[in-house]
Amino acid sequence: MLFMAVGVLWCKFAGRIFNRMPLEINIQLPQSTCIYIFGTVNWFLLKFCEITSGKNFKLFFVAMAGLYMLSSIGTYISSLNLLYTIILSVGTLPALYARYETQVDATAARCIGLVKNLCKLFQVKVLDKIPRHRKLN
Repeated sequence: MLFMAVGVLWCKFAGRIFNRMPLEINIQLPQSTCIYIFGTVNWFLLKFCEITSGKNFKLFFVAMAGLYMLSSIGTYISSLNLLYTIILSVGTLPALYARYETQVDATAARCIGLVKNLCKLFQVKVLDKIPRHRKLN
């Protein structure tokens, strides 16, 4: 709002105070940029319709889980801090991975193994105990 107010004041009073007229600004986007922007918006709208139609429950639950995680992160971290952390991570994590690639890969493989073991344990202790309706031929 401050920049808009300064811009309006500059346009109104620059010619009187400094004997200068403000520059004429002509902003035009190329057609390819407009096509890309509207194509991206169209893709997001189609994905939104696909998620909300109820045809793909897996995608619906993934979207709901992602929104829930964003909401729970948002209760503890402000948007500005989250944006700063993301920008800082995007700038530093690739360099750190390039430097410590072998250690990161070994740790990631170990974590993936632990997650697979936990999923198997969850399947055995919880999911296998749920009665399922079986079709008779």
